[in-house]
Amino acid sequence: MIFQHLEPLDTAQRRAVGSAGGLVRVRAGAGTGKTRVLTTRIAYLIDSGVDPSTIFATTFTKDAALEMKGRVKDLIPGVVGKVNICTLHSMAARILLEFWEQAGLPERRLNIAEDSEAREVLSHVVGEVRGRVKPGAEASEEANEQFQNDLSDIMKKISRWKENGITAWEVNSNPDLSAEKKAVAEIYQAYQTEMLKRSLMDFGDLTMRAVGLLETNHEVRWLVSNQVQWMLVDEFQDTNRVQLKLLSLVTSTHQNLLVVGDDDQSLYSFRGALPFLMDNLNSYLEEVSGTGDISIYDVSLVTNRRCTDQVLDAANKIVGYNQRKIPKELRSGRSGAPVAVLGSASETHEAETVAARVSELIASGVKPEEIAILARTGYALEPVNRALLRAKIPHTRQSMLPFREREEVLDVMAYLKLALNHSDAHAFQRIASRPARGLGAVAIETIIKMAAANNVGFPHALEALAATGVLTANAKKGVLSLARHLQVLSDAASNLEDSKELLAYVLDEIGYRKWATGRKNAAPTLQLSFQAFREIAEDTPAFIDFMTESALVGDIGGKSEIGVHLGTIHGAKGLEWDHVFLVAFEEGILPSKRALKEAALGGDPSNPLAYHGGGGLQEERRLAHVALTRARHTATISFAMARGKGKTRSESKPSRFIREAGLIAPTTHQTLVMKQPAGAKKAKARKPALW
Repeated sequence: MIFQHLEPLDTAQRRAVGSAGGLVRVRAGAGTGKTRVLTTRIAYLIDSGVDPSTIFATTFTKDAALEMKGRVKDLIPGVVGKVNICTLHSMAARILLEFWEQAGLPERRLNIAEDSEAREVLSHVVGEVRGRVKPGAEASEEANEQFQNDLSDIMKKISRWKENGITAWEVNSNPDLSAEKKAVAEIYQAYQTEMLKRSLMDFGDLTMRAVGLLETNHEVRWLVSNQVQWMLVDEFQDTNRVQLKLLSLVTSTHQNLLVVGDDDQSLYSFRGALPFLMDNLNSYLEEVSGTGDISIYDVSLVTNRRCTDQVLDAANKIVGYNQRKIPKELRSGRSGAPVAVLGSASETHEAETVAARVSELIASGVKPEEIAILARTGYALEPVNRALLRAKIPHTRQSMLPFREREEVLDVMAYLKLALNHSDAHAFQRIASRPARGLGAVAIETIIKMAAANNVGFPHALEALAATGVLTANAKKGVLSLARHLQVLSDAASNLEDSKELLAYVLDEIGYRKWATGRKNAAPTLQLSFQAFREIAEDTPAFIDFMTESALVGDIGGKSEIGVHLGTIHGAKGLEWDHVFLVAFEEGILPSKRALKEAALGGDPSNPLAYHGGGGLQEERRLAHVALTRARHTATISFAMARGKGKTRSESKPSRFIREAGLIAPTTHQTLVMKQPAGAKKAKARKPALW
């Protein structure tokens, strides 16, 4: 059986799968079969006699976790439910739920604040601490925009500290902080106090709370680390400091940790991902664990099974400009079309050119689903979206919003939050008129005040309002219907009903699905979101666990099943297509203006309190590398010489990465494909005219 699982693998993959215990580092370049290695490793361990319940595998996204579970199920049917496969945030949440009393929680429940709720708390705190309140309705658009930008900046700084495991107390006690950061540190402390008062935690609190529990409670740490006998981590290069500390703590007893990653695919420095983590694994682990030098068993996967050598050559050359300890080695041995570079006079002309190329591919027999158009930012895709619509090319636009920030997700979660706490004013305000029930803003505010004044839940407050006789017949009917629905949900949650039942009640009995789908401006993500909810409910039938998992889901959706895929490079990570177009390959977009500024600022990445926190040019090169390696057969880079955003238009230059890839940027009047005719002498290098 073990031989059967190893047979399809190459020599390097077999070494990784069959490695002994201890710390194993698998450097896995793009398209080298890292998911196959991880899933086969799980099957190998089980076939070797390891108890499936002692195997833990973590991934970066919920999508990846579901895919891994499916593959393990195919390899060894019947055991996938026993193996622990989840995201790192989910792992932290499970620890807190299992040991909720030791973690200081008032009940076995995690009240995870959605982004809008966390911003509301922060806005309140800024008013309390700095005396700067949210501008009123009469304030100018500029004043409102400035206030919201300031909130975003503060939240980013707080999130960065949390991603590095730095508490509010530690920040405030640091004597070397700048005056600006001291001001934010004061708000951080007040924000944490207010969140605690409201029994809330934000996304960044989860891992910090779990790490704090394991560090201070030795009994809990022993129980958890004794259970985690084999730990496997996917996309390890995107791990931040506090997550690495969590991994160190949960593997402290058995110390069997296998990590799979590629520093050249690290794209999340803005979320605290540690720079060059794969290269510097030993020193980072020493830092978070306090132990001495750790022996590492190394395996490198360098055979790409996705791209042609022409695509890989360009992708490898770009990241070859980065600082590195080991030269980039990634090969496929499969030849194909050279990477094409298209130059256009404007973003409109660029979009029309790309749309025409896509039409040609489809006319030649290529399925639209095997074509992707990617960009560094969402706004750069707008002209392409319009061009595809004009050309009547079927396409699907990737949602720019993370799953947990989508309107329909916030609505469904608000209903389910009221099932757990029928006094949740934030949740009630969101769903009181979704679907419409004849309630206006004044009526909703009155209900919230009645519930608070009488210390009752919203089912009772709604019934009390209906009894006053001030409502119209239609509004009274709607109010009593909502009161009944909320009571049914509350009773179901109290009776530990299956999460699928509660979800179905919200979507179908309450009528949310019909209402949301029938709206004139129905969200394009509706069906994907409902499908994601169903998958999470199947995976986590216990309602409390379902609520936690749903609140933790970030980006979800994956590859388009209908039409050409339009999306960002970040959203394309882990996906692949036959033909990939990379638009807006320009200075200021890729690399971005922010990255160019960060490169100038510099800073010490090892000091999270002082580091500016961006990936700079090196991360932008990794983005370009990831973008190119999404292509199985052909990759086409395009740029415009002028681009507009809103009323502003400006000249632009082709990205320096075109030159670094060994390609030449054509003039706007020609399309140049770097192709050498068979038997021809090597052409003399042309000097790029557009830099």
